This record gives sequence, structure tokens and C-alpha cells, in this order.
Amino acid sequence: MSRKKKKILIVDDEPQVIQMLSDLLVSWGYEVRGAQSAHEALDTFSGNDFNLVIADIRMPEMDGFEFMQKLRELDPQCPFIFLTGDASEETAAKTLEAGADDYLVKPVNSSEFRIRIERCLKHHTHIKRLPVLRGVNRALIISIPLWLILGYLIAKFVIK
Repeated sequence: MSRKKKKILIVDDEPQVIQMLSDLLVSWGYEVRGAQSAHEALDTFSGNDFNLVIADIRMPEMDGFEFMQKLRELDPQCPFIFLTGDASEETAAKTLEAGADDYLVKPVNSSEFRIRIERCLKHHTHIKRLPVLRGVNRALIISIPLWLILGYLIAKFVIK
């Protein structure tokens, strides 16, 4: 049985960055779409089921922070990684405070890029499973007293 390919949306106003990252991601088995503006990315995102969005911080018309905010209105759970040319601690802190899952400094190192993407996707897979596990846990906790009561009734009335 083949697993469904993870879909990644890359948003950058530089077409060569989109192409380079897309080529890497496709070679690793991901399905990739690119957008050269935040507005185009929002249109592309709507109606598609992306597993991850990677976006530049500095883009014309709408910066990455505003884009992420609008994207979160469409899907609050979608993992988000920022790309930045600024390697400062201030930028790193700002991206994480804004709610991004991670950030990468351009030009990206392909090994680090792959590790961060896989870690982000794995983390969000676990987060999506939590409500199911909590539900199973609650069901078990609720059912134990019911089985005890049933066992007591059977022992009292059937086994005399």
C-alpha cells in the first residue's frame, strides 16, 4: 500500500528560490506547489489540503507575518516554516513568537532543510492524533465503572 504524498506550498517572490526548493522537495517524494506572492498563495491554499507551508518573510504587497495570520484563519493547524535572509536572533525570536513552527535562513542547507521539514511534519502528525488518543482514553475511563457495575450485577443475580 502506498502512502499519500505530503503536499507542501512554497511562497517566495523569487522564482528561482521556489524552483530550487521545489526540485529538492520533489526529489524527496513530496508534492509541491509554488506561489510568487502571498495573495497567490492564499488562493492556492484555499480548497487544497497542504501539509506544510514554507514562506519568505519579506515579500511585496503582504509580508510573511501577515500572510501567516491570514493562512491561520483558513487553517489554524497547518504547519508553517518561515524563510529569511536575516540570520539574527531577533528575527528568529520574532518568527517563533508570531506562531511559526520553525524558520530557515537563506540560502538553505539541504540537509538541515530536510531535517526541519520532516521534524515539523512528524510533530504535526502527532498533534493531530492527540484528540483521538484523548477520546480513547476517556472512553476507557468511562467504560471501566460500567463494566464493574455489570460484573457486580451478573455476580449478584446470575451467580447465586
